[in-house]
Amino acid sequence: MVNIEITDEVAWIRLNDPSRLNAMGEEMAKHFAAALAQLKAQPLRAAVLTGEGTSFSAGGDLEMLKAKQTRSWATNTGDMLAFYHTFLSILELEVPLIAAVHGWAVGAGCCLMAACDLRLADPEARFRVPFLGMGLFPGMGSTHWFRKRMEPWAAEFLLTGATWDADTAAQRGLVTQLSEPGQVTQLAEQQVARILKNGPEVTRDLLRVLRGDPSELRAALAREADLQARSYNREEFAERIRHADSNRRR
Repeated sequence: MVNIEITDEVAWIRLNDPSRLNAMGEEMAKHFAAALAQLKAQPLRAAVLTGEGTSFSAGGDLEMLKAKQTRSWATNTGDMLAFYHTFLSILELEVPLIAAVHGWAVGAGCCLMAACDLRLADPEARFRVPFLGMGLFPGMGSTHWFRKRMEPWAAEFLLTGATWDADTAAQRGLVTQLSEPGQVTQLAEQQVARILKNGPEVTRDLLRVLRGDPSELRAALAREADLQARSYNREEFAERIRHADSNRRR
């Protein structure tokens, strides 16, 4: 479910469940953790995160979310915090992280993209965080990353659940650069080539400054895990997940 390739100290990390638009579930989390453990043992200068198939990621897996309804608040809090940390531990690589987005980046997938230092997108890419529409408090660092990337627009993005096209995402800071159509991977390669010309030690120093105090992210994730866990046991979520499941089966 996660493919990795290392070429000239550059890691290419590909979410690989294209039949489900690279939905992020517990099984993918296990594969992602294993991939990162392998990468942490390698000398790296940069990492590119992308998705196989037609999209970057459709976000949290629906079956995983449905199962949360039968678990306690305490269990869900711990599970969600571990889930967030699994994917966001990509930041522990301490190299420039480049997201190369095509197709959809939804929910947790959009948040994972937002955690990357450079966020490149195909002109046809689409971005959406429908947490509230599902009766869920936003997770995966969304309350941290969106405020950090696009403070004036973060509330609108989260409160409305609106779909942003690539131009809108770029104008508002969620995306840092648009590629030519069908060329987002090539744009990532170009940016990597520029990065590799720089000194690796000062690059790491700069990343630590740009990413800010890690305790702020940890605090945000703890709040999100608590509040999202409370959402799972409400009728509001149960009703909306039934509706989503019914639409999926039609």
